Amino acid sequence: MENLGKLKAQLTKNKVPCWVLYCEEHNDFVFKRFVSAGATAGAWAVVTPEAGFLIVHELDFDNVKGLNGWKVLSYKGKEDLGGRLKFVFEKIGHPAVVALNYSKIGMAKTDIVGFGLYKRLTKRIASIYREVGKNVRFDSAEFLIIGLFDSKGEKTIERMKIAAGIANEILISAFSEIREGQTEIQIAGIVHSLAEGRTVEGAKIDFAWDKAGCPIVLVGDNLTKGGHANPSSTQIKKGDTVYFDFGVTLTFDDGERVASDIQRMGYFLRDGETSAPPAVQKVFDTLVQAIDKGMEVLKSGVLGYKVDEAVRGVITGAGYPNYNHGTGHAIGEDAHGIGVALSVKAGALAKLPIAENGTYTIEPRIATPNGGSLEEMVCVRAGGAEFISARQTELMLIRG
Repeated sequence: MENLGKLKAQLTKNKVPCWVLYCEEHNDFVFKRFVSAGATAGAWAVVTPEAGFLIVHELDFDNVKGLNGWKVLSYKGKEDLGGRLKFVFEKIGHPAVVALNYSKIGMAKTDIVGFGLYKRLTKRIASIYREVGKNVRFDSAEFLIIGLFDSKGEKTIERMKIAAGIANEILISAFSEIREGQTEIQIAGIVHSLAEGRTVEGAKIDFAWDKAGCPIVLVGDNLTKGGHANPSSTQIKKGDTVYFDFGVTLTFDDGERVASDIQRMGYFLRDGETSAPPAVQKVFDTLVQAIDKGMEVLKSGVLGYKVDEAVRGVITGAGYPNYNHGTGHAIGEDAHGIGVALSVKAGALAKLPIAENGTYTIEPRIATPNGGSLEEMVCVRAGGAEFISARQTELMLIRG
C-alpha cells in the first residue's frame, strides 16, 4: 500500500487524473520499483488519485495477486486484455488526460516508453475512448517520476551517509599511498584495491559508475580537462595538484540501492615545503567558499539554477574561468539521480524547485593547470541544507 500511496500522492500533487505504466520484460524501472518486479509479460498499471488497477498476464498472476491495495486482474491474450482495459477505464470514468512514462524535456532517465511502444499504447487507449465517444489527451509523466525520486525518506538518507562515508575513507587512504611518478591510472588502481577490499554488513558494495572511470583522477596540467576524463598515463610529480571523483553504491539486503559521489583535492609537496603555495591554497579556498555560498542558497522551493548562479559566481568572481558543467545534480539510487539539476538556467531541470529532503551534489571546479575541484553531497531540510558527506575543508597534503 505504501508504494501505491506514493503514486497516488504524485497524481494528487500534480493534478493529473490518470497515470498508465506499462512494463514488459522489466523495461520500466518505475514500474519495477513502485508496482512490482514480478511481471515479465506485458503488464499495465492504471493509477488514479483514488485507485490502482494492475492488469497482468495469467503467467504472472500468482506473483502479484497479493499486492496490497491493488485491484489485480489477469488476461490470457490480446482480446482478453482489451476487455480488461475497457473495464478499468470504465471504472475510473475515462479521464481526459492520461500520463505515460516519456519525456518532453529530453531527460533520458524519464524517457522510458520508446517511440514504437508509445504509438502502440496510445493507439490502444484511444480506441477504448472512441468506442464510448470520448477523447483522451496523452501527457508526460516525467514530473510524477521526478517527484517520486527527488525527495528521500530518512532511512535512505542515512544509508546515503554510509555510502558517502565509505567513499571518503577510501579516498583519504588513497592520498596516503600516492608516490612520485605514479600515473593517473596507477593512482586509480590504489582506489580500486581499497574499494574492493571493503565490506558492509547487510549490503553489497560496488563502484558508483563504470570502474574504468571510477575514480576519475586528474593531476597537474590535466586539471584543465573535462570532469569526465578517464585516468591517463600522465605521471604525478611534486608540485602537482591532484583530485579524485569517486563514489560507491550500496545494495542492501532489502533491495534498496543508494549511491555516493564525492570529489577530493590534494597537493604533492615539493622538497622543503610544509604547506601548499599561495596559488594552490587560493584555488582550494575558493572552492570551499563556493560551496559555502551554495549552501546558503540551497533551500526547499529555490529553483536549481539559482544555486548554480551563486556557486559559479564565486569561481568567476575570483578571476578563474567558468566551468563547462552544472554545479550539481540529484543523487540517490544512482550517482546521477532523477531530480532537479543545479545547472545553468537554459536547462529545463534547472528551472525546477529544490525538494525538501532532496539529496544533491555541489561540485564547483577551477579548470586551470594545478586547479582543482570539490564535490560534496547535501540534503535539503526544512530549515536549509546540511552535509551528507564528511566535508573536506583542508587541502590534502601528499608527502610521498
